[in-house]
Amino acid sequence: MYPILTWQELAILIPKLNGELVGARLERVRVPLRAFAKNGYLRSEWMFDLRAGKTQKALILSLDGLRCGLHLAPSHPPMKPALNAPNHSLDLHLRKELEGLPLLKMEALGGERWVLLSFGNKTDPVDLWVSLIPAKRNAVLMRVGSIIHTFAALPTPFPPESRVGPELAVRETLVQSAETHGNQCEVGIRESEFTVRRNFLLGRLSQEATSLKKRIASLEVPKQKNVNPDDDSRFGHLLQGWLYTGPLIVERTGKKYFVCGEDFVPVHESWGDARAHLKRYFDRAKKAARGEMEHLEKRTLWNESLKRIEEKIVALAAIGSLDYQALAPFERAPKSSVGAEQATQAGRMSLSLEGFLIQTGRNSAENLEITLKVARGNDLWFHVKGRPSAHTIIRLPPGKSASLETLILAARLTLFYSGGRGWGKTEVDYTFRKHVKRIPGSTEVQYSQNKTLVVDCPEDFKPPEGSV
Repeated sequence: MYPILTWQELAILIPKLNGELVGARLERVRVPLRAFAKNGYLRSEWMFDLRAGKTQKALILSLDGLRCGLHLAPSHPPMKPALNAPNHSLDLHLRKELEGLPLLKMEALGGERWVLLSFGNKTDPVDLWVSLIPAKRNAVLMRVGSIIHTFAALPTPFPPESRVGPELAVRETLVQSAETHGNQCEVGIRESEFTVRRNFLLGRLSQEATSLKKRIASLEVPKQKNVNPDDDSRFGHLLQGWLYTGPLIVERTGKKYFVCGEDFVPVHESWGDARAHLKRYFDRAKKAARGEMEHLEKRTLWNESLKRIEEKIVALAAIGSLDYQALAPFERAPKSSVGAEQATQAGRMSLSLEGFLIQTGRNSAENLEITLKVARGNDLWFHVKGRPSAHTIIRLPPGKSASLETLILAARLTLFYSGGRGWGKTEVDYTFRKHVKRIPGSTEVQYSQNKTLVVDCPEDFKPPEGSV
């Protein structure tokens, strides 16, 4: 896994990075290409391209909860930019404020996992403070004491104060050199990304297996409550044979019965005469028999689905570490496999960085299919404000919510498939599917309780890699 450094290890490593990078000019800030990642890049990761004369090096900053750190990127082969990575607000400020400036110094704050990177000149530096605490990851951009931008909520006090931290063991092999540390971080990034993706798939399959088990168990409840269909059928045939004689009614142990020879058929006061009882008993027998047949079919279907899911879980758990090729077939089916509720293939489908399925309709038929048949109550639904629009949904698992990054991607896809490239800043409404209703007698819908995003869809925008 990605090596998270202690403050003492940072105190050893940062001077070594300082010696490698100080004096180099920051040429570009970009998101590095990660071929092994699902969308070709990792969330909250940036690369600083630095050049000193003919020497070019790159520093990777990662502010993800699992990959929180600074390390030297491998120089051979040089890392390329991920062209399809969405812009983050921090990207824009880093590019605007830091590109073209030399790196003055890197310092580790004593007793804390904060690192200071100063750019520019000594009289007017631009400071980038970075917190490398996974639970409190942050980046704060400052110029002469004034805060320009923060990645997360500003801590108090700020700038942080140096303190005496606890004595911790130092992993010498990890901080032996900047290059050694960088190589170990790159291995850790691949391992952590593989683990996250496999655990996500295992979690999704486990949820589906649990749901199926509950559904199979629920079939037993109606079976216990149903009236015995064999008894109902027998009572109906008894009444049918004695109906022409008009069976007598007798009372036994406080209950009334039709006398059919030596047999007795229960009387229900609210059902009416013997002919009405005959019809009721036959109807109940047919309904119960039909219900048993339906339960049997459902049980067979769901048990087969459960068996397939359990086989997938076993196969997924057996995949060797970093075998992304073996992982790929499991990621091609993001839809649920529970019973008959499998996701339809209507519209264009994309996967967000979080692994949520996004579906967009390209015409009226697909819009209605996605909105009225595919989407569930707590799925998110998107529509361009005040214009004819494609319908887009984000399929959310129970208890999950979408990040702002996923919301913006869905809004851009809505614009893209609505012909909105080049419209500039456009309002896109979104709400839960349960607040979307079809207008009676129309192919249009109306919605309420919506929120609005203002996004654009540039001419060069393309759906995420892997969209189908």
